[in-house]
Amino acid sequence: MVAFVVPVATVLATSVTEPPGGLSHYARFVGSPDLVRIFVRTVGMAAVATAIALVVGYPLTYFVTSGQGRPGKMVMAVVAGSLFVSLIVRSYAWLAILGRGGLVGWVGSRLGGDTSDLALAPTKLASLVGILQYAIPMMMLALYDVVRRVDRTLMHAAESLGAGPVRRFLRVYWPQTVPGVTAGSALVFVSVLGYYIIPSILGGPQNMMLGELIAVKMQTTLEYGLASALSSGLLVVGTVSYLLVRRASGGGR
Repeated sequence: MVAFVVPVATVLATSVTEPPGGLSHYARFVGSPDLVRIFVRTVGMAAVATAIALVVGYPLTYFVTSGQGRPGKMVMAVVAGSLFVSLIVRSYAWLAILGRGGLVGWVGSRLGGDTSDLALAPTKLASLVGILQYAIPMMMLALYDVVRRVDRTLMHAAESLGAGPVRRFLRVYWPQTVPGVTAGSALVFVSVLGYYIIPSILGGPQNMMLGELIAVKMQTTLEYGLASALSSGLLVVGTVSYLLVRRASGGGR
C-alpha cells in the first residue's frame, strides 16, 4: 500500500501545486481539443481492445478447457509463452511485418496486387494489432481458471430439461463465467490505458495515446503539472472502471 499510495498521492499533489497551481493544469487539459482528443482516443482504444480480446479469448479459453487434450495444451502454451517475448521486440516485429516493404506487402505483391509500397504501420490499426497481442493472452489467463471450474453437468441437466444450445449458454454457462469475464475485462482495459511503447512504435505521432503523451510531458518538455493532471485523468477512468466491474460482478452489493 505504501509503494502504491505514496506515488499516487505525489502525482495528485503535483497536479495542483505545480505553478501556476490550483486547477490550472486540469483547466488546460479540459480546454485543449488536442488533449481531449488524445484522451478519448486512448479510452476508445482500450474499450475496443477489451471487446476484441473478450470475443477472441472467450472461445479460445473454452476450447482449451473443454478436454481437447494435446491441442488445447499447445494453444495455452503458445498463449502463455507469448507473454515472455520482449515488448519492444514484438513491436518492431509487427513494424517489419506491417510497414512499407514488409511481409504483408510482399505477400500481396506475390498474389498479384500492387502492394509493394503498402504501409499498414504506423497506423491506428497497427497499434491495435500490437496491443491485442498482449490483450488476448491477458484475457485468456484471467478467464482460464474460472472457465475450467465451470460445472458442465449443469449444461447436460439443462439439455435434458429441453433447453436449446443458446438458452443453455446464456442461462447456465455464461453466468458461471461472469467473474472471469469481469476480471479479464478490467485487467485488459486498465492495462491498455497506460500503454505507450506499442502506440509510439506502431501508431506514430498522429495516433498518440495518453501514456505516450504523459511520458513526453514528464521526460521531454518537463511539464510536470500537466503530466500529473493527465495521469490523474487516467486514474479516474481506471477507478471508475474498477467500480463498474465490481458492481457488475456483484462485489458492490
